[in-house]
Amino acid sequence: MPLAPRTDDDKLSLAPIKVQFGGKPYEIPIRTMNKARAWREQFVSSLSTIGTKLQGDVANLDNFIGGFAFAFLRFPEKLADLVFAYGPDLPREVIEGEGTDEELAMAFSGIMQVAFPFRAELTMVNQVLMSVEIPLPSARPTN
Repeated sequence: MPLAPRTDDDKLSLAPIKVQFGGKPYEIPIRTMNKARAWREQFVSSLSTIGTKLQGDVANLDNFIGGFAFAFLRFPEKLADLVFAYGPDLPREVIEGEGTDEELAMAFSGIMQVAFPFRAELTMVNQVLMSVEIPLPSARPTN
């Protein structure tokens, strides 16, 4: 079951992200803009290694299958690293010993809600940009 979207009250009161591992509740504090930005950079860097490995040499079937195997094995590990990077006070050893992958996925989903709150705005900006003709650099007059 996915986490419910955060309410405006949650956002304005900086309510922590409520997660559960091994049936025990935990709270992950919301990060400030600077810390959230650093985490997003870590997110992109971390997951780009999986994307690179997954793309690999698609002309070679063994490499392609190896890329999928790498992604399926490493993705949960990368998610765990990212969850514990966002919530460094979580007791990682306890959680990894008692928690489930489903709980990890739900915690990551909650973090994604607060770490990338601009999805709606980016979609709107993208729609506006797609409706406006932007001249190519070569089409600009030179003086």
